[in-house]
Amino acid sequence: MKRVTGLGGVFFKAEDPGKLYAWYEKHLGLQGEKYGGVIFNWRHAEDPEKRGMTIWSIFPKNTKYFDPGRSSFMMNFIVEDLDGLLAALREEGVEVDPHREDHEYGRFAWIADPEGNRIELWEPPAPEAVQARTEGRPEKQFLYQLHPARAGMLKTGPTAEESAIVEEHFDYLKSLAGKGVVVLAGRTLTEDENTFGLVVFRAASEEAGREVMANDPAVKKGVMRAGLFPFRVALAAGEAAK
Repeated sequence: MKRVTGLGGVFFKAEDPGKLYAWYEKHLGLQGEKYGGVIFNWRHAEDPEKRGMTIWSIFPKNTKYFDPGRSSFMMNFIVEDLDGLLAALREEGVEVDPHREDHEYGRFAWIADPEGNRIELWEPPAPEAVQARTEGRPEKQFLYQLHPARAGMLKTGPTAEESAIVEEHFDYLKSLAGKGVVVLAGRTLTEDENTFGLVVFRAASEEAGREVMANDPAVKKGVMRAGLFPFRVALAAGEAAK
């Protein structure tokens, strides 16, 4: 069984991610996507027709995405058989997080090395599965709208628990953006009953779209109410002149 077959991502924390992204772009030419990360596309040496990508991304210093890891960075490794590898790692005494995430863009699990560094393992979907899912139809877009479940969350401020969950929510969206799923995300700057947030993202079907929305920590843990809508971006910056 092959274990790691490639580097899927390099993630690290920073005091000011925006300022640091600007430094890397200015001095090293690393131009990020709209969400902030940088994607390096490559091909497999043994099979040039097989494509892969590595995501380089900076997270806020207070991110919870690396927890319970104790390091300021996290690596993502690509694997071919996630279940088989996890079984082998358990037998070898490696610390394996019981949490799993399965999405149409791949399956994810987490382990820790002997020094407590958190490692993300990613099994991408098989090329034929991607082709079968998308062949003959355009990729669909969806939007889910978010509203605070507790009215006082904005007026009097969130509780410590709500703040922690909102951080998880942001990390979740940032991770999906890095995988090319989330197109954009944001919120209004009002603080009344009309306040809302929104997430525009890609999915192959409404069922897959509902799964993305339901797995948002803010929705799953009841901090925000959400509604899903079919959506289509009609115009984006840079496309007006086309």
